[in-house]
Amino acid sequence: MKLPMPRPLPPAIDKRRDTPPAVLSGRSFTSPRPPSASAVSRHRFAREVLFTVDRNTSVGTEEQIAQRLGLAILERHTSALLDRRTVRARIRGRSTVEMVVEALVNEPDVNEAQPNFAYHQQQGPPADSGLQYSLTKLNLAGTPADADGKGVTVAVIDTAIDATHPDFAHLDLRSIDAFGTTVIRHRSHGTAIAGILAADGVVKGIAPHVRLLAVRAFDSSPGDQRTVSSTFVLLRSLDLAIENSARIINMSFAGPEDGLVAKAVAAAARANVHLVSAAGNLGPDAPPAFPAAYPEVISVTAIGANDERYPAANIGTYIGLSAPGVDVIVPAPRRTHAVRSGTSMAAAHVAGVLALMLERNPDLSPEEGRRALLGTAIDLGPPGRDAEFGAGRADAKAALEAAGEAR
Repeated sequence: MKLPMPRPLPPAIDKRRDTPPAVLSGRSFTSPRPPSASAVSRHRFAREVLFTVDRNTSVGTEEQIAQRLGLAILERHTSALLDRRTVRARIRGRSTVEMVVEALVNEPDVNEAQPNFAYHQQQGPPADSGLQYSLTKLNLAGTPADADGKGVTVAVIDTAIDATHPDFAHLDLRSIDAFGTTVIRHRSHGTAIAGILAADGVVKGIAPHVRLLAVRAFDSSPGDQRTVSSTFVLLRSLDLAIENSARIINMSFAGPEDGLVAKAVAAAARANVHLVSAAGNLGPDAPPAFPAAYPEVISVTAIGANDERYPAANIGTYIGLSAPGVDVIVPAPRRTHAVRSGTSMAAAHVAGVLALMLERNPDLSPEEGRRALLGTAIDLGPPGRDAEFGAGRADAKAALEAAGEAR
């Protein structure tokens, strides 16, 4: 068929106005294949599109759509959060992504269509601050001695982690893979995030007795050191987190606005899951980073030992609050430790505080958790909430007290 000429598109085109229910089951049709980091631009994967169909649509119908539009289907995933089947496909001919997305929307069996967007982790260079100041800055000393996150499942959507690290010897840890591949090239970022949350060794985590669910969603292709994920892999990761009873999902990564991930995030929040994300490391002039800027997500920016803003951090009205994220000591692969900076690190601190809050009040809703954290934050910068620091620095002691009062 003749494809239409491209025209400007929103991040996703959705022909249906109804919002899918937050059901909690779903399975993949095919084994996942990791996206190639070498094929990714700053914001999306070259020559790849996603489209969704009703979960009971026949695979033959998808194949017919692909044949008509010159697509090669790479993999399928039935998303519990979207209550639809998502298809990842590669464009075979010369048509642009925009042309194919528009053509897909004109197919009667297609619900949504969009590019396969790219996501990157929010870790940056050190900024020459002090070490091991995080627990003091968060007022952890004021929390009850037995507050350790016991019984709370936290999902970390990230690289693989080094589960053999001595700082994790105590940890109730389960690793699952959204890629489905056997070759793991990167463990550094995920190991750092897990350590901030739950280490108990040289590094002391915020909530060392959480049940940690490590969802591998980031890695690189051979010869390329950039870790990357995609819309498709993140949809699978969010489903896996919910299926495994996560109450908190830490998302220390950022990408562009993405219609399908936005719907999955909203469905996760309706399923009573608390969502935390890095505010982004592209600087004060950067546009909002997602998923941090979705309304259901607590967006966290990074500060240092003197409450200074991390220079590379995004700013904007979507920033929720601040947490330590400059020169933080963390576990690293091969039984070592390292110093890391970035809004990724800050988000993990807040996810840990949320775990303590849910331990104290298991019925705490995502909206109650947000109010408790933002309402008790220590104001930084100009009086009141601002675009650099949000509501201010997270205060674990005050947030726990507010969580208990929400019973």
